[in-house]
Amino acid sequence: MADAPPCLSHAKRFGLALVAGALGVSACAPLDQTPSATTMPAASPSPLAVDPLALERQTDRADPIYRLWCKSCHGDALQGLTVEFRMTWPEEDQNCWQSKCHSENHPPGGFILPRTVPALVGPGALSKFPTAAELYAFIRAAMPFQEPGILDEQDYWDLTAYLLRKNGLPIDDSGVGPDNASSIELGS
Repeated sequence: MADAPPCLSHAKRFGLALVAGALGVSACAPLDQTPSATTMPAASPSPLAVDPLALERQTDRADPIYRLWCKSCHGDALQGLTVEFRMTWPEEDQNCWQSKCHSENHPPGGFILPRTVPALVGPGALSKFPTAAELYAFIRAAMPFQEPGILDEQDYWDLTAYLLRKNGLPIDDSGVGPDNASSIELGS
């Protein structure tokens, strides 16, 4: 690297040499000379960068979404709308199906709540969905129960990743999205 300008430190010259080598450019080329397409070797397609923290980011984003939109029906621990979970509420709110709550005569803007709200974790909790793509499609179309489809598409992907992680399903750290959801099998 004797041709490198003297103002560059040894570390910078070494870094330039590594970058130049990776690009297929002579490290000794004058700085004012830009390689042309004819002097550069053809670029081979590079693999897509994988974000090793994507799954963690998804589940971190999903946690407050779950608490705001899902927890009141599916439970604080994703256990479903159990008697035990409802007993943690104020006494006047423990019977969801009482008159003027989530019964036939609910208030304006209210809704009738099903008597059974399933758990989202545990054996068989996601068994009716063969893949993460089908789980996502269901959540996107049907949840939250009172306003299906109100969330952003990314929120639904984040919730899908959240449910897979909470169920201990083997998914890699790159997260869950339209590019890989069909290949993530949920088992039976």
